Amino acid sequence: MFFELLLIVGVLTIPIWGVVFCLNLISIIEKIQYKKDFTKNKVWFTISFVIMVSTITYGLVASS
Repeated sequence: MFFELLLIVGVLTIPIWGVVFCLNLISIIEKIQYKKDFTKNKVWFTISFVIMVSTITYGLVASS
């Protein structure tokens, strides 16, 4: 029950997390180029990546 709910929520929100992931990646690349602090972006980048990978993994496990 819990994993089914988690999978549904993950599938519905994965496009949002994908956008967050891409925007933070671009921001991190720009800040590295200009040698600025990007700690906040690293946190959001990591969170969005973990959520997307977890959702895909749960989906693959649930379908098999």
